Amino acid sequence: MRVRLCVRPSEQFATVAVSASWSTPLTAELLAPYALIPFVIRRGSASCPDTAELRQQYEWRYGLRSSFELQKRGNVHSWQAQCNAVLPALTGDAEYTLEEAITFWWGNLLFPALEMGSEVRAFRTDYLSQEKQNIQRRIASQKNDAVSYAYDQTVKLTMRHDAHRFSIWGESEELEPWNGESLLNVFEDWKTHAVIDVYIQGSVDAETCKSWFAKFSVVELVDETATSQLHEWASVSAFLPEQVIEEWETGDGEQVKLNLAYHLPVSRSSDQFPIAMMLNGVLGGYAHSKLFQHVREKASLAYYASSRFDAMTERVMIQTGVAPEREEEARSVIFAQIESLQNGEITEDEWMQTKAMLSNALREREDDPSAWSEMVHANRLSGANWTLQSLMEALHRVTPEQVTNLAKSLILDVVYRYGPKHGGDEHAHD
Repeated sequence: MRVRLCVRPSEQFATVAVSASWSTPLTAELLAPYALIPFVIRRGSASCPDTAELRQQYEWRYGLRSSFELQKRGNVHSWQAQCNAVLPALTGDAEYTLEEAITFWWGNLLFPALEMGSEVRAFRTDYLSQEKQNIQRRIASQKNDAVSYAYDQTVKLTMRHDAHRFSIWGESEELEPWNGESLLNVFEDWKTHAVIDVYIQGSVDAETCKSWFAKFSVVELVDETATSQLHEWASVSAFLPEQVIEEWETGDGEQVKLNLAYHLPVSRSSDQFPIAMMLNGVLGGYAHSKLFQHVREKASLAYYASSRFDAMTERVMIQTGVAPEREEEARSVIFAQIESLQNGEITEDEWMQTKAMLSNALREREDDPSAWSEMVHANRLSGANWTLQSLMEALHRVTPEQVTNLAKSLILDVVYRYGPKHGGDEHAHD
């Protein structure tokens, strides 16, 4: 397996933060196994096959923290595994070393617990069965969180030309066919073909870190400047909506989740990326923004109203929760806020508060040990070259005129509603 190691020496933090990203193209066929593998792996390793014992081993290493997260960024599927190891100088334990702690964590990822006494190599059946049930329960409960469900459905519609439309968990019935042997085969193939990036930040140096990972014979270290297919895999299709897709899915509850998806042709690598951040902030990113103030506060039309910009998919998503009988009125006020932005109607308060909020959020990231690795990885996915500092400087240079001009590029693609229709209209979509 080829591993691209990127190290940032820093004395800022009391821990060494390690993040490993395993990235592959999003494909419908592999959603189920890719959802299962990280959760089966965390149950036990070859050296500590018992879950309780493995957790105890982490605690014995001064609370060595290990976490997992599944992500989709553009058309890329990523498994993020992180750990934070306390600096030895802070423990007073002469036997504790960073090398032992971090290689222990890394070894647990590479060499999972397998079925004992089996003639074939396979993941443990009990762990696999339990994790299947956990994911199936998660999938079955999706509608319990109506806000998230409505957002996911809106994504499926607006990303209809891309693999990004797929749920990161796959479908419940797709989990059943996988057994310990077939799942392990996918994992071995994953290790061979995934783009694996490991980011290390803390009181360490690059050569020392390389020596830790070089001890694993299955690992081939490549230079951090080596190119990969990440950007190519992640890129979404370039298309402009020709007509608006409208859908109303009936659901329980008193609210209608009214979501709108707009196409905004700005990628993370574009010089317009900071302008798009300001656009979203003024439109619906904060409590002072147009959507919150006009749709929720002044018109009292929505329980919530916000927007988010995803540069990897080049979409602005507007989310609101409204009473069924006021859905049409709420939609009209939302459209009016888009139009006001396109007409250059940005108040000084909206502008200054947005710039302050974005700047403060970036400054806070400087105190987050994971911020650097997230920034570098996002750059690799998008072909960008931002740093926290360069992004803050670019934000300060953005003008209201630039936001107004960019707002004119917004194209409405999807209007999706989830919830009851006013009067129980029998034509609602199920």
